[in-house]
Amino acid sequence: MPGIEFLTENQTLVLPSSGDQNHEAAQWLSMAQSPKSHEPDSLKAAVEKWRSQVAKDREVERELQSARVYVERRKVEVVTSKASKLNKAIKRVRSVKPRHKFDVASKQCYSLGHFTDNDPQLNELIVDAIVKEVLTGNSFTGSQIREIIERLGASLRAGIAHQEKVGRR
Repeated sequence: MPGIEFLTENQTLVLPSSGDQNHEAAQWLSMAQSPKSHEPDSLKAAVEKWRSQVAKDREVERELQSARVYVERRKVEVVTSKASKLNKAIKRVRSVKPRHKFDVASKQCYSLGHFTDNDPQLNELIVDAIVKEVLTGNSFTGSQIREIIERLGASLRAGIAHQEKVGRR
């Protein structure tokens, strides 16, 4: 097999790392640990153990990569792109009269809660953006602003909870 070396001088089997060609992560197995170590079966067992570990490591890496791709796609879908769900929600809040902004914003936060996957940074970004839009064109006291932030955050969390209850994630 490529990458496997058997050093006969000190009877050591060198198995490469399971990921890239990182020599520091290579496995060094001494073949002189048991009286039967010179038999082909012990060599075969060591190679099969290594092969099994490589397969497990590659599967874990594939799952991690899949999760990374999913998170990036969600961020683009919800926040980053011009046609993102957040931009659409902001436009909806912006398009109504000032006295109706909070009601529309609350519905938009609930709707966006379905897409955040309960990511705290994403949740905070959404609430901040929607709150800024609600405050535009209106005048509120400090306590009213805190209440708006709290209620829009609650609406977002309700959307997250509803989505988890439905089990669509």
